[in-house]
Amino acid sequence: MDAEAAFEEIVERGDRVSDAMRAFRTFLGHSDMMAYLAMMAPRLIELHRVLKETGSIYLHCDPTASHYLKILMDAVFGPQFLMNEVIWKRTSAHVNPKRWGPVHDVLLFYSKGTDPQWNTTYQEYEQSYLDVKYKHEDERGNFRLSDLTGKGKTKGDSGQPWRGYDPSDIGRHWAVPRDEVVALVGASRAEEMSTEQKLDLLEENRFIYWTREENTKMGRGFRNSSGISRAGCQFRTLSQIFFQLTRRLRNGLATQPRNRSPS
Repeated sequence: MDAEAAFEEIVERGDRVSDAMRAFRTFLGHSDMMAYLAMMAPRLIELHRVLKETGSIYLHCDPTASHYLKILMDAVFGPQFLMNEVIWKRTSAHVNPKRWGPVHDVLLFYSKGTDPQWNTTYQEYEQSYLDVKYKHEDERGNFRLSDLTGKGKTKGDSGQPWRGYDPSDIGRHWAVPRDEVVALVGASRAEEMSTEQKLDLLEENRFIYWTREENTKMGRGFRNSSGISRAGCQFRTLSQIFFQLTRRLRNGLATQPRNRSPS
């Protein structure tokens, strides 16, 4: 099928994709880019058809076409199903002295349904990062500290005191790490649990690390880690925070800290 035949077939559908293709033709006319989009449209429609409701797709494109393809993907999948536009930096690029170098490609990440399957991927930490961040150590290995509370007060159970500590006193709320709770009791049970129950669960399973700093009791918890998530995450340490998460590595794998009671 040539580009013009593909265009006519898509237009005859009379749906959002048809509308998008008509708009492209008005703007782009009979051009190489228009031909490319006309050939891509039926392929994207078929990919959407065969995907499971929990499926997702990554479309790899360069900046010359990514903005057009994003509109086309919005028409095929629905704009509400755009999960991310990922910028992929190239390892090298041709230098043009009269403009900035083209140093990236684009990944358009769309899901078919509202609850797509997500498989977290990891990459190893750099040793320089481990040396600075994972500087705490006990008999189980090295670990780091990061927050167990989130910014802002809440009126729900995440803003309630737990074992004598009230995060609202410092304008924060409990931010219990979901992955650790799910690993212990499963996703269904985790959804049913209150914040207090989740904190109790982590404490009972030796995920809470207690210490004393400047005569102020502070709890430091554990967050499971196989490396840095490629999806990206931030951890910040504030001296006022009562509770912080402890990330712990031993031989490249996450381990639980030993249990310590407040003194």
